[in-house]
Amino acid sequence: MLTSTDNSSVSDDLSLKSKARSRSATVGTVAVMAASLSMLVSCNSPARRGEMPRGTVSYLARNNQSLDLGDGGERFSPTLLDVTGKTVFLLGEVHGFAEIKDLDLALLKYLHRTAGVRFYLMEEGPSHAWFINRYLATGDEQMLDVIFTDPTLRGTFGWTREHRTFWKRVRVWNDSLADKERIGVVGVDVEHQPATAAACLRRLLPDAAPPAGISDPIHRIIQFAASTDFKSEGIVAKAVLESLATNRSDYAAYLGDNLFDFELVTCNLRKAYEYYTTPRGAAKRGRKDEIREQACFEAFKRVQGRVPEGRFYGCWGHAHVSQRRFENLDWLATLLNGPESPVTGKILSIWTLYEDGRRMWPDSQRRRYVVDSFSSELEQVRPFTRVARSRVTLFRLTGPGLPFAQQPYLVPQPCDGGGTTNYFQYLILLRGATPTTPLEVAQ
Repeated sequence: MLTSTDNSSVSDDLSLKSKARSRSATVGTVAVMAASLSMLVSCNSPARRGEMPRGTVSYLARNNQSLDLGDGGERFSPTLLDVTGKTVFLLGEVHGFAEIKDLDLALLKYLHRTAGVRFYLMEEGPSHAWFINRYLATGDEQMLDVIFTDPTLRGTFGWTREHRTFWKRVRVWNDSLADKERIGVVGVDVEHQPATAAACLRRLLPDAAPPAGISDPIHRIIQFAASTDFKSEGIVAKAVLESLATNRSDYAAYLGDNLFDFELVTCNLRKAYEYYTTPRGAAKRGRKDEIREQACFEAFKRVQGRVPEGRFYGCWGHAHVSQRRFENLDWLATLLNGPESPVTGKILSIWTLYEDGRRMWPDSQRRRYVVDSFSSELEQVRPFTRVARSRVTLFRLTGPGLPFAQQPYLVPQPCDGGGTTNYFQYLILLRGATPTTPLEVAQ
């Protein structure tokens, strides 16, 4: 999870060998594990690796394209991805690699051209998206400062030079587009950074005094935003949501067009409190992770309901982009592709593999960052490295004669059966990827 202060989840950071506890707890000893794709495990059955489909290497040799990230994807082939009928595009990464942000921006531009994507779906809370949208519209870097000076962002994968620079590059590109072609940013994750959420809620309030019926919860927000101790976010968010449920007309009159953002941030602030205060328990996956994934899904449905024809692209940790259940959990893309989703059958997921890379990760006390070697498991990456011709290569796993639809290769323990392409449809191999740079080093 890019900006999460709970590094106990190995779904996004597949190299975490030991578990952390909570926002204020330690991360535990972190060590690199081979096999970024070995996370698809634990469905209450013995580990069993999918057999390599017959003809895999010859198929991959016919279905790959080298990607040049130097020009921001301008020379990507129009047929790079089959976007027909798709409205949500997700790139799954292992956090800590600098090249991912180059790939992220290149895919955003490509899908803007070829698939009509107009919304960047970020693995961060709605308040982050609110400040990013203000930055894109005005160029005021104080909007970025609110995010990157939040003390709880420090020590996460999001507190890097590449992350901040990414938004500067997005703004330059966005400004070059016609008004109607420009993108907006959507945040659906829980509010991992309560100070940023508080700052957003405060800015959404008008200067005028609130109606008497909602005066108390509004003043709670003002006090919360002025505080330096943000441990009361759960209580404040709960009080506001209860008040909103019974006094919606007062909030609508008071907040006007800001009501939607106000409610979305408050809901995900409450969900963040539930997420961080729920014990992980003995099971690898449980209620704690369900809270977060369901919160992301519910927030997406709210946003998508306002732009039903909208098309979205985002870069998330590996697990979130899987369209089938694994580790006994329905992840974001699983829910997006499920029966209760408005975009069922319209998801395209892209996985990533790594060879001879070096990545950055937070140390056990989250007081400094460490760089170490990282490669995906040799057995799994070998068929791809045999045919890859460049540092960054995209492989199409779907199409005529596809072996990946028949067997769950790369999926050691698929919970819902099916083939690899039921989980993701494309794969990108990155060779020699380099680590991201923490902001304290960059300054």
